[in-house]
Amino acid sequence: MKKQITLVICLLIMCAQAVLAQNRLKPVSRFDYESWNGFFEVYYDKKWKGTQYLVCPSFDAQYALRIPNSNNANPKQLLVFKDGKNYTVDADEVVIAKLCYLVEDAINTSMFPFDRMGNDGVNYFFMKSDKSATCWSPDTGNCKVLVNLFDYVCKCVIKKKSDDLNKLEPRIDSLRSVFRKLYPAELFEPIFESSNIGSSYMTPILDVFFTSHDMSGIQELQVQKYASIIQEVSVRLCKNTLVSHCHFGSLSFPDLRIIVDCDEPEEMVKKKLFDLVK
Repeated sequence: MKKQITLVICLLIMCAQAVLAQNRLKPVSRFDYESWNGFFEVYYDKKWKGTQYLVCPSFDAQYALRIPNSNNANPKQLLVFKDGKNYTVDADEVVIAKLCYLVEDAINTSMFPFDRMGNDGVNYFFMKSDKSATCWSPDTGNCKVLVNLFDYVCKCVIKKKSDDLNKLEPRIDSLRSVFRKLYPAELFEPIFESSNIGSSYMTPILDVFFTSHDMSGIQELQVQKYASIIQEVSVRLCKNTLVSHCHFGSLSFPDLRIIVDCDEPEEMVKKKLFDLVK
């Protein structure tokens, strides 16, 4: 009987933890904007070109982190506004870009599951372009890891620890992969369109399209690197293959287009590539 009671208690605890875990941000509603209007007027910079992270504790000092995009006057400079002062530090552009993409993924996967608000605690706001999302005092889950990371970034900026900031790329990548798993599965389903270009002496050409948020922020100089990787994988999948074209879309429509020349049956190639990218 005691074992049964213990098991029931453990199950209840596990269920409670699952309910309390905040794995997604919540979109900022019109009510939120109205309620926090005074705070936003002080800590949200309408002219800032990039991403912003705003923190409003009940009893401690409020602060804001501003992460520049490539169009900012200082694209390598992070800025923290706290206690009426601006703190700045330069950081690696890749780290800065990936922080922006992480915020974008966190905002894009936000939803209204339930309101978890309280009288005391800390409200966190993530803002990029015309989109924003929030969470309140996360105890566990993805949001807890997210705010811990960005609070650490704020501390590094205030203490001017550029070296520590530049070591964050693995942590950012790891957390991005977690949030990207929250996207709808159909977003990553590949779509194949074959073109009937060719003749008896030309190999068939297969156009492969698939959307992937991994493609966000890829620089032009990296295209050749990814093309060579795709080439190597394709050779292992199919006989006598050649990636004749590799094109990455814009940041607003992050797609990857691959044209593969091959001498294997088209349906077989489609299946192999589908298994590769799904």
